[in-house]
Amino acid sequence: MASTRPPVGDLHVFTKEGSPTKNYIELPNRSIRYKIVEDIADMGLCVLETPEGRDTLLDIATRMLNHLDGSSPPVPHLYRRPMGELPQEIDLFLRTVRRRFPHVYLDFMAGEGMAVRQNWYKPDQPTAYDPQLAVEMHLNRSVINNMIHASQQPPDVAGDNYDLFRYQMLITMAHEITHFLMGYFTGTGRPFTPPTVSLGRYGDHEMGESGRALEGELLGGVVEFYEDRNDPLGNRQAGVPYLIDDGYSNSRARQISTGYIIDFVNGGKVAFDFPVRTSTRAPPTTRGDIQSSGRKETSQLRSSRARHAQETTSPPRAPSPGPSGSSSAGPSSASRNRMPPVQIAYRSGAGRPVERYREEREEREYYYLEEEPEERRSYGGGGGGSSSYAGSSSRPEERSSRGGGSSSYYTAAPSRPDERGYGGRGGGGSSGGYDTSSYVEREVVYRPARDGRDPRDPRRGYY
Repeated sequence: MASTRPPVGDLHVFTKEGSPTKNYIELPNRSIRYKIVEDIADMGLCVLETPEGRDTLLDIATRMLNHLDGSSPPVPHLYRRPMGELPQEIDLFLRTVRRRFPHVYLDFMAGEGMAVRQNWYKPDQPTAYDPQLAVEMHLNRSVINNMIHASQQPPDVAGDNYDLFRYQMLITMAHEITHFLMGYFTGTGRPFTPPTVSLGRYGDHEMGESGRALEGELLGGVVEFYEDRNDPLGNRQAGVPYLIDDGYSNSRARQISTGYIIDFVNGGKVAFDFPVRTSTRAPPTTRGDIQSSGRKETSQLRSSRARHAQETTSPPRAPSPGPSGSSSAGPSSASRNRMPPVQIAYRSGAGRPVERYREEREEREYYYLEEEPEERRSYGGGGGGSSSYAGSSSRPEERSSRGGGSSSYYTAAPSRPDERGYGGRGGGGSSGGYDTSSYVEREVVYRPARDGRDPRDPRRGYY
C-alpha cells in the first residue's frame, strides 16, 4: 500500500566535506547523504505522527503549559486557545515541521544530533512559526559516513548495522523535534522546560529535558548503543542496542530485539509499534554493569570528538553566498545517549559565507568521505560556546501500555541498502576502509543498474 503522507518538505542539507574553504556547502537532493537524512527525518516524524507519538507530545505540552500558567507570576507563552484544542495544535506543529523542515547541518559532535533553537517570535512583528527560522538541526556526520560505509560492505561484514544506524538516528530525530516543540510554544531559543518534563537523572530540579521525557514515555526508556567486540566493522559499527529505564548507573538495561528494529525501520508487522520490544534471549543487566565490563558506548568509538558549534550560522535565504543575519540562539540538548545531555550555549557571529554545491560533471559527484585529521579538529575554544552537565532529576514516570502502532504511517521499505539506493551491500560499493591521517578525495560515479534502470532514478538512488 502506497503511503499517503507528504514528503519531508523543503529539505536542505549542508556539510563542510568537500568544501575548499571549509564553509558549509549545500548537498544536492540526489546525493547519498541527502537521501539518508531525508529518510531518517521522515521516519523521525512518522514516529511522532503515530497515535502514541501524538499522545506523548500532547502530554509533554500539557504539562509544560500548565506549569507555565501555574507559576507565580505566570510565565508567558504563545498558546492562547483552550486546552481542549491542544491536540489540534500538536497536529499543526507536526504538519508545519514536515512541510518546511529545518536546515540540517552535518557536523562533528559528541552525540548523534542536536537542535539549535532561535528567538523566532517578535511581539512587535507577530509571525507564524517557521521551522527554518526557529531552529537548526545538526547531525553527526561521522554517523552518516558510517552508514554509507556499512551499506558498501558485503553482508557478512555489514550485518544489520545499516538498519541499526537508521533506528538510532530516527530516535535522535524524534528526540530533537520534541525540543522544537518547546520553542514552538514559547517563541524563544531558551524555552523553559519544567523539571517535571524529564526522565530520571536527565534535567535537574530547575530545568527538565523534554527529549528524554519523550523517550521514557513513548519507548519505555532511553535507547543506547554499546560496542560489540566481535563486529567486523570495529569502530564504525552501530553497536548493540539497549533500552535503559533512565539515566542512573544502576538502571535496568535490556537488549532490544534486532528483529523488532529491522521490522520497525522497514515497515514490517511491528512498524512503529510501542513501547520498544526487548530480546527474550539476552538477560537484563544494568548500565553500570555494561560499562564496567569495558564495553564503550558507540559514540566513544567514533574518531571524531565533540565540536562546539560556536558562531554557527544559517545558510542565506538567497541562492548566492552571503552571511546570515545575526540572531540570538539558546541552548539545546544534544541527543547524548550515555550521560545527561550537554547544554550548549550558542551565539551568532557576523556569519560566514555558504557555498553552493556544484558538480564537476553532470554524471559525477565529488565529496570527501574521510574523517578529519586529529590535528585539524576544533574542540571549542573561543566563540562563546560553553557546556555543562545537568544534575539528577525526579524518578521516571510510569507509562501505561498502549496499543500497537499502525504500519500505515510508514510503508514497507526494502531492508537492503542497495534496494534503497544507498550504496549496495555487496553490490558495487567500495569495501575499503578510510585513512584518517589525511583527506583523500574519492570519486563516486553513477554505475548502470543491473536491471537497466537509470541509476539517477530516485527510486534507485546511486550505486
